[in-house]
Amino acid sequence: MDILSKILNNSELAEKIRLKCDIELYPQLQKPDDMDGQITWNIDGKAFGVDGSGGEFILLSDGTIGFNSSEGETGRIAENIKELFSLLVNCPCFFDFLMPDIYKDKILLKKYADKIEKQYKEELEQLFSLDSEIYNRSENEDRSMMSEETIRDYLYKKLKSTSVTIFIVTPESLKHKRNYYNQIDDWIYDELRYSLENRVNNRSNAMIAVYVPEVKNQLIAVSNHVCPICKKESSVDLIYDVQNLFRKNMMNIKSQYKHNNCDGIYDSNYDSYCSLVALDDFKKNYEKYISIALEKRDRIYEYNIIKRI
Repeated sequence: MDILSKILNNSELAEKIRLKCDIELYPQLQKPDDMDGQITWNIDGKAFGVDGSGGEFILLSDGTIGFNSSEGETGRIAENIKELFSLLVNCPCFFDFLMPDIYKDKILLKKYADKIEKQYKEELEQLFSLDSEIYNRSENEDRSMMSEETIRDYLYKKLKSTSVTIFIVTPESLKHKRNYYNQIDDWIYDELRYSLENRVNNRSNAMIAVYVPEVKNQLIAVSNHVCPICKKESSVDLIYDVQNLFRKNMMNIKSQYKHNNCDGIYDSNYDSYCSLVALDDFKKNYEKYISIALEKRDRIYEYNIIKRI
């Protein structure tokens, strides 16, 4: 909001931004044009500007920025106001460059998703390489020709010397892959389920799901919640119920051990066996999140563990 106020209070700056970035700011926040009910959002928001074609920029209640085009298309385009203006300064009229036909090409999308996953995995590997107490057991083994028994033995061996499984949640890995018969056929699923099993000489691993920015809107939404017990209203993260084993082990603490006493609200650190952490937060303080995960591993009896879907 400070950025918007500074622009509005400087008429010369506001005019330059209108001409260069194709956005004219409204004098104050206002209700978005929903095109007679054709445009809806799953969270509240206020319009704060418009482009030359009539598309509106929306400040959503979670601080992210949405865009309603004059053609009736809508979606989030930035994590915050600062990132929006970074986009508009570097790519004014960005909407003209969107090519939806590309997203119909599954091969191209798969290459893009693999590139993202590899990039983030390498970031964490580099981060962990500086820590003498962390041993990286990740790999890219092709399991397509492995039997179920071979996969099990292979993963048991790999997991034997580990205590924490860290799973990178990307758009590609958010939902477990299924085969022609609708059976789960996913290497990540195998790693997660074997991580949760009690193995010979090695008990169940702690678990951390680290999500990348590209997947946030498919995984998390902000919602208002009123506790029926204390009557307190608060803004909370709503975690979508995606078909992934990490999600099945969230908000799974047994009622007698629950840390947050409000009905329907769970402590983000301790009320889920699997911790869910944004990538940037994890990189800033990964020791903290690993320590919390190991604490929960020592009290695994407090959780209803789901080992298979």
